[in-house]
Amino acid sequence: FSGNPIYQREFYDDAPTLAEATTVPVGEGEDVTGIDAQMANLGSISGRVTDESGAPLPFIQVLVNADSEVGCCNPATAQTDDNGQYTVSGLPAASYRVEFNDSFSLVYETEYYSDAHSYESATLVKVALSEDVTGIDAQLAKLGSMSGKVVDEAGNPLANISVSLYQEETDPCCVGSWSSRNGTNTDSDGLYAFGGLTAGKYRLFFGEYSSPPLYQHEFYDNAFTLETATDIVMARSQELVMPDVELAKPASISGHITDSDGQPASDWCAFLRYFNPSTKKWELINSDCQYDAGDDTYVINSVPVGTFRMEFARSNTLEDSTYRREFYNNVFTIEEADDIVVTSGQVIENIDAMLDKRTHIGGRVTDGANKALENISVGVYKRGADTPDGGQTWELVTSDTTDGNGDYTMYDLPAGSYRVGFSNGNALYKTEYFNNVYYVQNGQDVVLAEGGVADNINAQLEGITLNVPPLAVHDALTVNEGGTVGKLVTNAASVLANDQDAENGTLSAALVTPPVHGALTLNADGTFSYVHDGSETTSDQFVYRASDGVNNSPVISVTITIQPVNDAPVAASDAMTVTRGGTTSQLTSGANLLTNDSDAEGSPLTAVLVEQPRHGALTLQADGTFTYTQDGSAAAGDSFTYIASDGQAQSAATVVTITVVGSSKPQPAEFFSYLPLSYR
Repeated sequence: FSGNPIYQREFYDDAPTLAEATTVPVGEGEDVTGIDAQMANLGSISGRVTDESGAPLPFIQVLVNADSEVGCCNPATAQTDDNGQYTVSGLPAASYRVEFNDSFSLVYETEYYSDAHSYESATLVKVALSEDVTGIDAQLAKLGSMSGKVVDEAGNPLANISVSLYQEETDPCCVGSWSSRNGTNTDSDGLYAFGGLTAGKYRLFFGEYSSPPLYQHEFYDNAFTLETATDIVMARSQELVMPDVELAKPASISGHITDSDGQPASDWCAFLRYFNPSTKKWELINSDCQYDAGDDTYVINSVPVGTFRMEFARSNTLEDSTYRREFYNNVFTIEEADDIVVTSGQVIENIDAMLDKRTHIGGRVTDGANKALENISVGVYKRGADTPDGGQTWELVTSDTTDGNGDYTMYDLPAGSYRVGFSNGNALYKTEYFNNVYYVQNGQDVVLAEGGVADNINAQLEGITLNVPPLAVHDALTVNEGGTVGKLVTNAASVLANDQDAENGTLSAALVTPPVHGALTLNADGTFSYVHDGSETTSDQFVYRASDGVNNSPVISVTITIQPVNDAPVAASDAMTVTRGGTTSQLTSGANLLTNDSDAEGSPLTAVLVEQPRHGALTLQADGTFTYTQDGSAAAGDSFTYIASDGQAQSAATVVTITVVGSSKPQPAEFFSYLPLSYR
């Protein structure tokens, strides 16, 4: 148990651990002898440390750490001599990691045997019982360095400039984080230098801290923040000389913050923001706040060269403010704001803001006895897109909860028309909407102009025992001419689907006025069947009301749109008279077959021949005109058949009757010669 052990620790009988030791029984009053041990010498690790040229390195710390619980937390150590030699003795049998570090001069890199740069990647050195392991050598590389110069805009060196060096974390958990590594000040020649640098990524900051500052702070290279600074990548053992860094004279921006009446706006701040390309956001770089109610002036000093935008907002929280956050120049989003371009040493004045009052809707909620109601949810709704049947939709824009005095206020609403609802949520009070109605569709519009306010939007809530009549909402359906339908245009099967009841009761539907152009079956559950009568109508409607069993809703109509269906034309029979062997183009009623034909949709008709006449020749034109020539035969009549077409449908075949007048043509006479008889 000496401070520098020579022999290997062991347990009886020749066991390396207590758990493996042999138990020695001792009886009462017994003297046990012969418990002997033969202890082995401890081992050692030795070697030589040089630089990359092979020159010996004295004063290098050598730390030997066991890879097991043997000596896990207290490494054995040694230091190299003038020849770079070292020996670490007193080592039990185990595997070890060997570390070499220049904690004395900080000129050389720390490394682990063999040529590893982390504890985990070190090569294990195995030491057997009493073994002296030699040749565990190391060749250390020099650490890197970084140097540079700081000058003004004329190139003159700047002394006493604070230079801070940051290094990126190498632990996998923290990559992307930056830790302060070192700091220094420039000398009279504006020079700075950092030594002892390992390979990795670095960033630099340059600051001047006189009051007021003579030069503008910056991160390399012309960045406003550590996050946006340029990486400086160092290789192993690199001696890096940086380009000169030129510091600009600080600029300033000032102005006045007043309310819309021109009075100072106290407890308001000016926030200077720059665009960070990596986050694509306008981020804060500096600010100045004014807490004195009698002073409207702000000044932001130490403004770097660049392009900025200015925000004006309350210093603590917007919730308590009666004025609206805005951006220069009199806009309400930073995307709309004007750029403020700053050059070196520039003094920019009159970046002013005249703050508008915040638009708001507010009021008080009480019960029927005018007692303030706390924790009532108040919602502001804006009308959305109508449903396919023309119904209204209302979308929640924002909400608030009443305080102990029953008061509520909702700020920063865009100009527009709104409706306000009040809901208890615990079933003690009826939900209602301004002004004293129970459905948002029936509510009164609350209209806000730009910068406008709407106070006294109050509500007096009724107890839950009041039964509110249901609200029946307009419906619509579409059906083909002569067709049947049982669903609304929303695909709902019941006219009650979009109706509402404040108590969420079960509703029933009752017909008030039936449709005119069809037959309707309306069931109590709101399901229905409508059969159109096939007439040439394009619309119809019926009227119903909803009931919750206690109260009826106002009556509401259901609009029916009838989609026309093409009807076949109707061709009427015609007749004509013709002289035997003659020609005619006239009916008894006119000159056109289609004149007395009809089409329900009024479409133009054409005539199409179906069957030719048997006793004459017919020429039939598509427009219904014709020419008929009787063939002179003895037939007393003739006929032909045609149909009328509207281009989509055809009529039934119709017969045109032809009457033939005039005598038949006489047959040629038979002549006989009769000679007189003479008798002698």
